[in-house]
Amino acid sequence: MVQLDHANFRSALSSEYHTAIDKHREFATMSDPSSPSFKPLNVAVIGGGIGGLSAAVALRRAAHHVTVYERRCFDVEVGASISCAANGVRWLREWGVDCEAGRPVELMKLMMRDWKTGAILNEYSLEGYEQEWKYPCALLSSLTLLKNLTMN
Repeated sequence: MVQLDHANFRSALSSEYHTAIDKHREFATMSDPSSPSFKPLNVAVIGGGIGGLSAAVALRRAAHHVTVYERRCFDVEVGASISCAANGVRWLREWGVDCEAGRPVELMKLMMRDWKTGAILNEYSLEGYEQEWKYPCALLSSLTLLKNLTMN
């Protein structure tokens, strides 16, 4: 076992830190589409649900080649609506998704219920949510959202 005194330890730590910073800079250059060293990836996304399509949109916006594999055709409404907080609505709008096309329902209140009895345990008012967070908290149609994501 090698023992390092304080000065040698700081020197070794500094060296590791600078190596990590250099690797980060190299990666940042490689992931910048305008860089000559950028190499687009061929990415397979398994699952065309909300998460898979969101990942595909983000990767495609970063100039990568993406193929989404999904076993369903999504020609019927599948599951319930998607609850989307302000940060999700912000990303969807930034990606060019027309959230309003799905006629979202703005959430006004959240209720926590006992799963056995259905009794209300807590209520959380969302009054002023959009003013505070700049985007609404909404329930979006999963089918409309999926169709919008596939167009982007």
